[in-house]
Amino acid sequence: MSVSKPRILVVDDESSTCRLLEDYLSRSGCVVQSVNSGAQMFDALSASSLPDVILLDLELPDTHGLVLLRELRTRYAEMGIIIISGSAHDVDMVVALESGADDFVAKPLTERSLLARIRSLLRRVGSTVADVTARNVARFDGLELDLSAHRLTGRDGQEIRLTSHEYQLLELLIENANRVLYRDRIVERINEQGYLSSDRSVDVLVSKLRRKIEADVANPALIKTVRGFGYVFTTRVELLDP
Repeated sequence: MSVSKPRILVVDDESSTCRLLEDYLSRSGCVVQSVNSGAQMFDALSASSLPDVILLDLELPDTHGLVLLRELRTRYAEMGIIIISGSAHDVDMVVALESGADDFVAKPLTERSLLARIRSLLRRVGSTVADVTARNVARFDGLELDLSAHRLTGRDGQEIRLTSHEYQLLELLIENANRVLYRDRIVERINEQGYLSSDRSVDVLVSKLRRKIEADVANPALIKTVRGFGYVFTTRVELLDP
């Protein structure tokens, strides 16, 4: 299998955002190009190799990002698309995801969080690009997860033993921190040998993990329920090299 650097196309009318993403993603091992409008985006797509991931702003000077998103999804069904938006409203996120976006990230952007989203998306779309954004340690709310050893260390420095399914769920929550994680996505990722067969089985698994990582299980602060949809991991995750 051939391996190359991830190709990222940034579509944003804010030059400062483009420069920031070009600098950071390039230093992280990606090949990055940026454009400032929908027209420039389609010119870029026709002029060179297709990107692995497009970072698409919603508010562009010529065409709204949702219109571009739907056209992109029609033309390039397998391309990874992450919406970057100044809007943090749930309705905007839901509309974008229902229109074909793979992810939604609200501005101001947190660089490491965005890298984690790109990494997760590259895995989901089956890309053969190098996983240059990988990190081996995730820290959150006083806990530390060693992603190489699959070991979780608690707030008291003691190891918290996780089952394989609890670990997979926690890893998935970390990858999707601060965005809604739908129950069917959890089933898709963890449904080994039919382990998760219903919404109820997902809820039971979440409950088990909560008992191990929440400071107050009766009032969970990390894994929040989004009624009718799924869950959201509402904490800042710091991704580090060991």
